Amino acid sequence: MSEVLSIGEWSTNAQLIADVARLGYLDGTVLDATYGEGGFWKVWRPEGLITNDLYKPAMWREDYRDFPPWVGGFDAVVFDPPYKLNGTPALGEQDDRYGTNRRTSRDEVMEDIRLGAIECYRVCRRNLLVKCMDQVEGGQMRWQTDMVSETIKALGGRKVTRFDIPTAGRPQPPGRRQLTPRMKHSTLLIFEKRPRGTTV
Repeated sequence: MSEVLSIGEWSTNAQLIADVARLGYLDGTVLDATYGEGGFWKVWRPEGLITNDLYKPAMWREDYRDFPPWVGGFDAVVFDPPYKLNGTPALGEQDDRYGTNRRTSRDEVMEDIRLGAIECYRVCRRNLLVKCMDQVEGGQMRWQTDMVSETIKALGGRKVTRFDIPTAGRPQPPGRRQLTPRMKHSTLLIFEKRPRGTTV
């Protein structure tokens, strides 16, 4: 069996998740807070998977930013929010699939991700996995990975690793001078929940 690398040639999220599972980050009960069409679980699926989505068929239909108080204690929580900013052209069917077909501001997208990360961290017992993407929007870098990492660190969590997943990206529009490097990858951040008061 090949080694699991932090930057791989996964062609799907499902292949990535299968490798993440090999490293033990998805042992035990798992909540997929943003199940969508279940694409993460087409190669490997945990026995104790609970699915949640407000807009697609799932076991639960809860808002990932505000789970009921009784929700909690999952060994791992997977959070793949709609993280595309509005600086890129509409992607049609892909926008529908990922829930990014409604117009929102950059600040609204970032706040939605932040609130979801906080709530998903609350309901996890051991590991939180967050999919996000640093993006160029409005001529500037928007560092979603930094924002999520700082949010979870403020709650006492510890980032243990990250996986960078190459994507097709979108080509530079013709006739435009390129000012920033193209960010042709998304990122899966993995955090460990630590008991309150832990300092290491």
